[in-house]
Amino acid sequence: MKYVGLKNPPKKRKATEADTLKALSEDKLLVLDSLKSSLSAQNEALGNLSLFENTSEVQQAFYGVGKRKTAKAWAELKPGKGRITVNGKEFYDYFRFTINRGKVLAPLQMTDTVCQYDVKLTIQGGGNSGQADAAIPAISKALIKINPDWKPMLAKHLLLKHDPRNVESKKPGRIKARKGYVYNRR
Repeated sequence: MKYVGLKNPPKKRKATEADTLKALSEDKLLVLDSLKSSLSAQNEALGNLSLFENTSEVQQAFYGVGKRKTAKAWAELKPGKGRITVNGKEFYDYFRFTINRGKVLAPLQMTDTVCQYDVKLTIQGGGNSGQADAAIPAISKALIKINPDWKPMLAKHLLLKHDPRNVESKKPGRIKARKGYVYNRR
């Protein structure tokens, strides 16, 4: 294309990101308008049903809270395949010791629901053992919301109870809470 009589012909401008987004959004609007018109025609034929009806089934989640020493745990149980995540990590990566893994799995094993629910644990504070002990009542309380008939069994095995033991505070004039200095006579 030649520009006759112009000293500085207009330069071709590169398409910016905003231009491409604008073009894409216009295309999407055209597609949505055509979808709406075809759906409205179908709905009129079916007796004026709503345009966009939500047909997806919402999975219900069950929640529980647990504490131990300075650790706090929040459990979320959803129907699934038995996947357990702790603070965004895989269960076996987070709890490296088998005794702690066994503690966390105990409520699920008692109720035979190990592979029926996905468990998402959020744990703050404490050490590895305290966090595992905090997860036990959190999962147990969520399981009780699923089926209240499990409460006597879980309570019998002390999986619902908060363990009140805590570290005793240090006293003045002592090394720790009760340990004293060695008395030297001379």
